[in-house]
Amino acid sequence: MTVTTEQPTPTPDISAHYRSLTSGERAVGPRGTIMFCVSTADLSEGKGDLYVAAGLASALSAEGWGVSFWPAERWHEEPPVATDVAVVMIESFVPGLLPPSTATIAWVRNWTASWARLPYLTEFDGVWASSGLASEHLEARFGRPVPVVPIGVDDALFVDPGVERDLPIVTTANFWGVERRLRAVLDDLSDTHPVVWFGANGAHLERSPRIDHRDRVDFFDLPGVYGRSQLVVDDVIDPAAEFGSQNSRIFEALSTGTPVTTNTSAGLAELGLAHLPVFDDANSLRQIVERFIDPSPEQGHEVAEWTRLVRDRHSYAARARSVAPFLDEAIAGARGRSSRSEMLRWITVKQEELRHASRERDGHLITVRRLEREAEALADTIGALQGRLAETVGPLEELRELKGSRAYTLLERYRSVASRARGR
Repeated sequence: MTVTTEQPTPTPDISAHYRSLTSGERAVGPRGTIMFCVSTADLSEGKGDLYVAAGLASALSAEGWGVSFWPAERWHEEPPVATDVAVVMIESFVPGLLPPSTATIAWVRNWTASWARLPYLTEFDGVWASSGLASEHLEARFGRPVPVVPIGVDDALFVDPGVERDLPIVTTANFWGVERRLRAVLDDLSDTHPVVWFGANGAHLERSPRIDHRDRVDFFDLPGVYGRSQLVVDDVIDPAAEFGSQNSRIFEALSTGTPVTTNTSAGLAELGLAHLPVFDDANSLRQIVERFIDPSPEQGHEVAEWTRLVRDRHSYAARARSVAPFLDEAIAGARGRSSRSEMLRWITVKQEELRHASRERDGHLITVRRLEREAEALADTIGALQGRLAETVGPLEELRELKGSRAYTLLERYRSVASRARGR
């Protein structure tokens, strides 16, 4: 089944507001400046760490904080001294080049095991975890309390657009190089129910002819997609499911009034979503679909309660209020610090040299692959020309044979006579 792709446009003020945050226009605030260390500051690249950081930054800005963003392309530089707190979103960031007086907080949203293995984890002034299980695991390595700070939702952006729910079962899971079990489940489900899959790198998936595969949706268009969906299917990757770290997808879809099902119950109870439907195969997902595609009044009330809870407890405004004491504590702890570990600084420099070399290598690989594709295209062109030449050679050979015949000689004689006659 293929449905229309028109999507409601989000309020321009919200997308413009996010861009003002990521461009540095709101870096100054009366309570100080918080710098988010992110993979990119480009909102069009589809990076989840940036959207989470920008969501919290927006709420913190409203609370009087200045906010800025420090993308990976600048991690080899020394950031501004005026930064009070650096909130690190990516485990590959090493804080050795940060000013000594800048407090550092690692926000561990997923990849908890990778964060816990960092030899410099204790160099951070604070660590936040996305779930209770993650908090326990990190505390064992960090040696200090690790508060639970789950990701949330911008409830000003993710609202019910009030349009027809003409999209059936929808997922917005992306493909990052590892086969997702969700593909086989949705492939089976699509035998009986239409499925639309929006996601990055979908061309690299084994594409089922029964699933309507589409490209990744821009972040600011997601509320329109969820608002048109009858059911959203989430898929938590194994490293996150191990520690009960749920995706922002459940908060975002529920905030638009759309029911969600996910593939793990881990971490749901502590979020107040213990009764959210969970699937583990196509049959269990099919039963959930049949419940929510044409919901009873009771199920409609249940979805409304989930929506109310998410918007009340899991908005970034609520997160900003909850993290304020942690930010103040980290700032106080870093105040007066005059230096950072020389070893940490050395590790940072080496890490960034390695990152730069990796980028150059990737650039060379991209160039090599482009040249390979061009060579393949040229070989195809040469092959086609050789085929056309072969088609031409045959008639030429026949013409040479014809020129030696008596009939050709006779015709040539008559042509010569006719030419002389026209010239008289």
